[in-house]
Amino acid sequence: MQGRVWGLIGFLSQIGYVVAYGTAGLLTDGIAKGMQIGVGRGAAAVIILSGILLAAAAAVLYRIRSVKELECDHKETH
Repeated sequence: MQGRVWGLIGFLSQIGYVVAYGTAGLLTDGIAKGMQIGVGRGAAAVIILSGILLAAAAAVLYRIRSVKELECDHKETH
């Protein structure tokens, strides 16, 4: 029974990859079509966009006091 449960949990967690890859593909095609460029350059634009969004998320999270406190707690324990 435990194996079935862990199998289901694993399956559900991997569904996210399928959704992410499908969304990235559709976004790549949409950007390529909208900007009238090739699919390769559309893929590059998606990677650049995700990098910019990741940097923005890091900048926002860096300003949150509770996140900074987690970092301080981590340094004190090690």
